[in-house]
Parts: sequence; structure tokens; C-alpha cells
Amino acid sequence: MWLDKRYHSLDYEMKSRYGQKLYKLALDGGFTCPNRDGTLDTRGCIFCSAGGSGDFAADRKLTITEQIEQAKTKLSGRQTAVDSGGAGVEPSQKTGSE
Repeated sequence: MWLDKRYHSLDYEMKSRYGQKLYKLALDGGFTCPNRDGTLDTRGCIFCSAGGSGDFAADRKLTITEQIEQAKTKLSGRQTAVDSGGAGVEPSQKTGSE
């Protein structure tokens, strides 16, 4: 058993590996989605809201570095230390029609 669960969760693995909870930072890399841009479809998919997968992503006008800093500032109240080295940071993409 891992933290009273019958499966090995990503949260458990990251806490074991890094010694603290990690948070995913939602970043906007300016990418499109083939399920929205007409390559495959225009209606999106079941995983995204009507606005796309980047509902919580930072402003695409900012550089990736600026988006990371902005997201870390927002998360600073949730944990005692946000790793400035980017360990465990997984960029998300914002895919919606703006």
C-alpha cells in the first residue's frame, strides 16, 4: 500500500523522489490542437473544456520564463518552497481558439 492506496500514484512517486509535493505549472507555449485547429476536427475532445486545455495557463504574451515565475508566485502560498530549478515542472499547453 502507498499512502493507504492500492496503487502507486504520481503524487506518491514525486513526494518520494523530491521529498515534497510538486505542482504542475500550466504554461502556454502557443501551440494549437489538432482536435480544434481543423487538422483532425474543430470540436475539441472529451478531455478539454470549451475553452481548451489551457484554462489555467498563463498569458501567452509572456515568455515561458515569465510564465514560470508568475505561476511560482501564485503557488508560493500553497507550499513553503517552490523549486526554482524547475524540477518536476511539466508544461501544459493552452489549446483554445482565442
